[in-house]
Amino acid sequence: MVREFCEAMAPRATVLTGRCLSYGEGITYWPLMEMVRQATGMSADESAPEGRRRLRELLEKVNNVTGDAAAVVDGLAPLIGLGGAEVGAQESFWAVRTFLAAIAEKRPLIVWFDDVHWAEPTLLDLIEHVADWSREAPILLLCLTRPELLEERRTWGGGKLNATSMLLQPLSEERCQRLIRTLMGSNDLDPALVSRITDSAAGNPLFVEQTLAALVDDGLLRREGDRWIATGNLGSVQVAPTISALLAARLDRLNIHERRVLERAAVVGQRFYLDAVVELSAPADRASVAEHCLSLVRKELVHPDHSDLPGVEAFRFLHVLLRDCAYQATSKRQRADLHQGFAGWLQARMAGRPGEHDELVGYHLEQAYRYRVELGLRDAETAELGRQAATCLIEAADRVRQGDETGAAGLLKRAIKLLPVTDPLRVRAEIDLGWALYSFSRFSDAERMLRQATERATRIGEAGLRAHARLAHLRLMFATSPEGLVAETLGEATRALPIFVQDGDEVGAALACRSQAAAYMAAGCYALAERAMQAAVRHAEESGVLRDAQATRRDLVHLLSLAPRPVGESIERAQRALAGVGDDRGLRRSLLAQLALLHTMTGDVDTAVDHLARAEEIIWDVRSSRGDPLYGGFVVARIALLTDDLDTAEHELRRSCRRLARMGERAHLATRAAALADVLVKLGRLDEAATYVSRSRDAAAGDQVPAQAGWCGVHAKLLAMRGRDREVEAVRFAEAACDLAGRTDDWDAQAQAWLTYAEVLYRTGQVDMVRSKVDAAVACYEKKGNLTGAALARRLPDNLSGSA
Repeated sequence: MVREFCEAMAPRATVLTGRCLSYGEGITYWPLMEMVRQATGMSADESAPEGRRRLRELLEKVNNVTGDAAAVVDGLAPLIGLGGAEVGAQESFWAVRTFLAAIAEKRPLIVWFDDVHWAEPTLLDLIEHVADWSREAPILLLCLTRPELLEERRTWGGGKLNATSMLLQPLSEERCQRLIRTLMGSNDLDPALVSRITDSAAGNPLFVEQTLAALVDDGLLRREGDRWIATGNLGSVQVAPTISALLAARLDRLNIHERRVLERAAVVGQRFYLDAVVELSAPADRASVAEHCLSLVRKELVHPDHSDLPGVEAFRFLHVLLRDCAYQATSKRQRADLHQGFAGWLQARMAGRPGEHDELVGYHLEQAYRYRVELGLRDAETAELGRQAATCLIEAADRVRQGDETGAAGLLKRAIKLLPVTDPLRVRAEIDLGWALYSFSRFSDAERMLRQATERATRIGEAGLRAHARLAHLRLMFATSPEGLVAETLGEATRALPIFVQDGDEVGAALACRSQAAAYMAAGCYALAERAMQAAVRHAEESGVLRDAQATRRDLVHLLSLAPRPVGESIERAQRALAGVGDDRGLRRSLLAQLALLHTMTGDVDTAVDHLARAEEIIWDVRSSRGDPLYGGFVVARIALLTDDLDTAEHELRRSCRRLARMGERAHLATRAAALADVLVKLGRLDEAATYVSRSRDAAAGDQVPAQAGWCGVHAKLLAMRGRDREVEAVRFAEAACDLAGRTDDWDAQAQAWLTYAEVLYRTGQVDMVRSKVDAAVACYEKKGNLTGAALARRLPDNLSGSA
């Protein structure tokens, strides 16, 4: 029905079609890959550079995409097997949405997703994203699915704007009979037979079609001209009670050669390749496979289909139930051999191509392994099959991770189950799974996986893997249980770095340096953190893993405003980096945000506003709420505090605290909660401020110096504002805040601590000591080049006296 609709619309609209596969996680964006190939004319055997060129040329023809064409290509390419570096799920969604809108510029676009019940959650999220954010573009999204999808996506059944659902009801008795008459071109069939077919079909048109086809197979119906006539008495014909029984009966009527072809095709999948079926057949049968395929087409069991492999004919089972029935007809041993054979054929056919077929190869090897295990064949060949399958699944997980972290985790879980506990490859997969779980905030699961990987790597004597697992575990613990981890992380990273260097493991070396940087940041030693992060960038770039290099460069950018050097020098560094940023939109966004903050410090508000607007343009364009909860909102809050915009500062910090608390993250929550408490004090909401002081104190580790200084300072203010009986304690906490800030090399934090001390002294009646503390704060701000902060500091005494 949908195909007929699309064919009718083809003269007036562009139609792109893509089919979700049933092979499990890892083929998330397969339908999108099919659509891009249709839109660009790209063939499956084209190289990645050629495919990217075709995609860029298509986009550059559309006026409103010209400036973003390269960014769209960078976002799309990794999803569809054309390589590239990590851009993040939101950037990927933006790229897909922009690509579809570009196609729709020429004429309306129909995007047909078939078999959506097999879609991965990330693809469903993408479809929703396009539906929600492309309302101005003439795009019709058509999704064919089984009703059970609505159990997972209830809003797809209603409640979404500009969206509707159509439930295909069973055919009525009258329509079933009309279908029979239409298919047969005659009203002469025995009414009793028509009634039996109608009753058994229960409104299922496939049952009607297959029942009539079975009568043809048995020679009870014969075509004469444009109609079918009965060749005998049809009154005694038995009608199968179920569709499964009916399909099984039809397959039983095939000759042995046709059945073998169908069984081999069923192992390949719903769509199958003629060459693959030839390869899977016995040598003596290969010459006749094409002939038998045509016979199956004539019997309406399979149809010719478009092929995604150049020069290879493809066919498709008339219905997935036919494929399932043919598959079940084979023994487990046959299935094991056929899955293994098809995996070999696919590997040979796709040699030298990008890795979008890794998961398909892995799936078929995985099935071969599982059937052999079920048969009790736990020999060396079976173990090797499992390892080959796991290798493919791990490679597929690495490829899809940037666009579908959930799918990557699923692939890694499947790989782990195929490997013995003593296999280093399993430990590697467990580490990768730990990182994946960490990335979407499943901290307890990630902690268990990484602890287990560390123990296993230690037992099997793999020092490099043990270092990887331990540093990953410490990174997670920094987020959830950071107490005492600064020294331990520095020790582990320092011991691991020479091991990684000796092994030529640049990815590991980058991890060790990033771990050092994280520990130094927790201690407030930002110069050392920046130096360690610069080393991490060098190692990541040497590794050739673009995803790691990009992520590390972005982490380095966050230190621009914290490192102990004049603001002007940081601006120059940021501007040089921005000039060479290329098409990395995430890095561009981070640099623009840092430049906005740095220019705010200098007092150049107009330039700061321009940079922030450009950063937010990227952020909102990808439907990301001002970046991640760790940095994006905090940068905006810092800018708002410098411009005395307390409402914006409160909004950003509250949102960041809420998200971090929901994640179960503690390290960043400690600093954000302290900052929010300070804003609430300025807004006069003291009780609420006290709540966030408590949250900061509870979350902060003893060696997390900036966070300790933060909550101590706000607590000192609250004590000073709540009565004379707390004056001594208030001064003590203010002094502690200054002492703690002094242990860091964050000049802004030192200035803020001095200002807190000045305010506490003022409120406790020690007015004559206020000026010296304010002068100390101004000196820190001027050393930094934070002229806006210095100006705010100078106004503090007047503000305090005005509010008294």
